[in-house]
Amino acid sequence: MIVPRRSPLEATTGRTSPPEPLDDGTPSELIPTEREFRAIFDLAGSGKAMGDPARNRFVRVNRRFCEITGYSVEELLERGVADLTHPADRARDAAAITAALRGETDGWTIEKRYVRKDGQIAWVVVTGTVLRDANERPFRTVATVHDITARRRIEENLRASEALLRLAQRAAHAGVWELDLVARTAWMSPECHALFGTALAARGPDIAAWERRMVPEDAPVAQSALSQAVKHGEEYSAEFRIHHPALGERWLWEIGRAEYDAAGEAVRVRGIALDVTERKHAEQALVAADRRKDQFLAVLSHELRNPLAPMRNALDVLDRTDPGAEPARRARAVLQRQLGHLSRLVDDLLDLTRISRGKIQLRTAPVSLGEVVRRAADDHRSLFAEAGVALDVHVPGAPVPISGDATRLTQIVGNLLQNAAKFTPPGGHVLLELFSLGADALLRVRDTGIGMEPGMLERLFEPFAQAEVSLERSRGGLGLGLALVRRLAELHGGQVYAHSEGLGTGAEFVVRLPIAAAPAERAPLPAPPATAARRRVLVVDDNVDAAETLHDLLVLAGHEVAVAHDGEAAVTATRALCPDVVFCDIGLPKLDGYGVARACRADPATRGAYLVALTGYALPDDLRRAAEAGFDEHLAKPPPLGAIEAALARAPR
Repeated sequence: MIVPRRSPLEATTGRTSPPEPLDDGTPSELIPTEREFRAIFDLAGSGKAMGDPARNRFVRVNRRFCEITGYSVEELLERGVADLTHPADRARDAAAITAALRGETDGWTIEKRYVRKDGQIAWVVVTGTVLRDANERPFRTVATVHDITARRRIEENLRASEALLRLAQRAAHAGVWELDLVARTAWMSPECHALFGTALAARGPDIAAWERRMVPEDAPVAQSALSQAVKHGEEYSAEFRIHHPALGERWLWEIGRAEYDAAGEAVRVRGIALDVTERKHAEQALVAADRRKDQFLAVLSHELRNPLAPMRNALDVLDRTDPGAEPARRARAVLQRQLGHLSRLVDDLLDLTRISRGKIQLRTAPVSLGEVVRRAADDHRSLFAEAGVALDVHVPGAPVPISGDATRLTQIVGNLLQNAAKFTPPGGHVLLELFSLGADALLRVRDTGIGMEPGMLERLFEPFAQAEVSLERSRGGLGLGLALVRRLAELHGGQVYAHSEGLGTGAEFVVRLPIAAAPAERAPLPAPPATAARRRVLVVDDNVDAAETLHDLLVLAGHEVAVAHDGEAAVTATRALCPDVVFCDIGLPKLDGYGVARACRADPATRGAYLVALTGYALPDDLRRAAEAGFDEHLAKPPPLGAIEAALARAPR
């Protein structure tokens, strides 16, 4: 049986004949024909869909609706009206359509999502109405569908961008602002209000009130930068300080650009503000550090040159006088003192470098702190006598045991005493005392010297800091002693404090160190080195003066001595002489000291020699490399004669 195909008009109206003339008097010839209806429906620029509410099925769709959903006409006519709607939107969509079918509304408009055939989401705005028969029963729904996917993507991207902007503002402590040049008002984002410390409002304060937040000295610079940027159409950029009601003085950096109307008049400036206080403080700290570095280099030059002058004079005296005469004796004493001073300067620099790099290692052992204090005081009594300063020492009879490095603890006490002697005028008084307080040992050095201003106390323990920075510099020094005291005390688990009532009132330093659990035995005094027997010695140094003077000292001590000035000559001399002891520099031409040591250890004829690295390379890594190369011990330049004699005594006989 062949069923005739229903025409679009029949499918739409349920009638097989043309409609009757309209009740409003419209002539029947003006009512759209089926062809005209099809053209209007199918060629519309928006999606069109007609549904049968009784069957909840599409009965007609146009080409644009197919493009929006991705389905063909045939596929859509087989689907339910609600099938295309995203599951999350179906309840809301069904409620709107039901209300219209019941006559509760004239139609519906809803923004929702379609799930396309390819699985993608299409955002649409659907406007629908209900067609009713003569009995007012709904028999068709007609909907116009607009694809707003592109618009929604733009909105979502905009929202995401705004969220990222807010996140970036919070992360960078940045705020957005706008100056209305016509109304003379300032709008600020919440982040910007927080930066300026102003109350949050729909419109910000007037521009004058906004400018009053600036530090008076900075306001003219920022205002001038803004005026020039507006006048010339350039980017506005200014850094200035503000008075924040809660945070105090803060540094802000503003960047912005003006906008102009059709007549070319500036109407507003938009921009961002960032809190750059930490950066400015870091810059100021760098400037201060650079200034301290320059001061230190100037002081270092002064301090190194100072001992050189008397040393040169002393040498000239020795050249012109009898070695046994009184002027020669005084000249030798000058050389001894000034050489000791130079050695202390270099040692302080090296010690501070080691501590700063974490390269220093404490040789911790039970120590009687009282004994350390007594010895240090005895070692420095001549210094106080020469300065005309009285030194009183109070040490308890009972032991004050701590766990520490006796050498470094002696250095702490010595540096404090040297500092007190340096800044106490003749006739003054220094008190050195040690006592226990609970679980701590307290070492106190109090003087009647020049004292300090409060500002000096804040940076007293920084490297290169000194209370006196005049050209006179009569007291000398590099300003490293107290920095070393603090670092060494901290390495021992302690702290150091300083106090002064002001200039002319003296100063007090207190070192706190933890007391050990059990009393420590008094550290024995080091035994003097044994007198070395006559040895064959090779001295290797590219500094001819250093090599020859050490040669002469060793010859005077009764040893047989040869000299080499480069690494290759040293290896040759070692094989020829088979020395008992080799004092070898590290930085040699042709072959460095490490290569010399390895060559000696590789040769059966010379591997028994006692190798001593005698070098200016004296950091822990240098000691390690020397040991790995085959050196038996390491002496830092310039070594005292006692250290040379001790090394000779330790060499196998």
